[in-house]
Amino acid sequence: MRSDLAIAENEPSILTNPWRFDFDPSGPKTNVGSFLNNRREGPSNIYGMPVALGDRMYVAGGGDWFWGKNEASVRCIRTTGQGDVSASNTLWSYPLGRHTMSTPAIANGLVFCADSMRTLHCIDAVTGKGVWTHELDGEVWASALVADGKVEEFDGDLDDYARWLTDYRLRNAPVSNTPVNPDKTDKKAQRQAAAALRQQLAPHKREADKLEAELGKLHEKLAKIDTSLGDSDIYEPARKNDLRDLLAEQAKLKVREAELEEAWMEALELLESMQAELEALS
Repeated sequence: MRSDLAIAENEPSILTNPWRFDFDPSGPKTNVGSFLNNRREGPSNIYGMPVALGDRMYVAGGGDWFWGKNEASVRCIRTTGQGDVSASNTLWSYPLGRHTMSTPAIANGLVFCADSMRTLHCIDAVTGKGVWTHELDGEVWASALVADGKVEEFDGDLDDYARWLTDYRLRNAPVSNTPVNPDKTDKKAQRQAAAALRQQLAPHKREADKLEAELGKLHEKLAKIDTSLGDSDIYEPARKNDLRDLLAEQAKLKVREAELEEAWMEALELLESMQAELEALS
């Protein structure tokens, strides 16, 4: 979703819907109450929040915890396109155990998400491959929190998280060795430090934007190849050379996609760290 900013003061913004993504296209959309206590089929729920990072979005969902089917997963989708992108924008899907209420947490190129089978999953954010799992002491009805090189359950709501994040940034703000006048804070030095940090941040921002733009163009090429491979004519014997060339091009682009995504994730993490430092100076 996006909003077109209102020009007139106090004028409501008009929301538009450039694209939509169905987490469970094959799941029933009507008379969903008839699937109560059905553990084999039924609609899917999303209890947590989607998490956006660049042109990717991570979301966990599946059958209703109390009544639904025993099926859940974490999905990674592209946030570009128009209309219904349910089929075209899924980059990967990772299976979870039965049900989940978690919001995925993302840090250092990894996705962390828990399920109702007492398992915490660590997933590669680029490829969707499992990195490790950890057995917990009980079911998890919350989300993972990643900080200071550790991952743990966060017991609180969004307001609690906002307060935690403010406190965390204050605790980790850089400490200046310059003597501080107890009667008057050196605002000038703070402004100079912030200005210097903004200058350092700018080229990293341009590099991240450049990587994101290149990824977008590459995704468009891959989407065209997927469309061509979806055409049954390409599998006719007379077009075997065309099919071979398409598959070779797809494989080459996939390799480049992995390289770009890794570099882009690293650039975003560096930007986030520098932005947090800048906010601490503000």
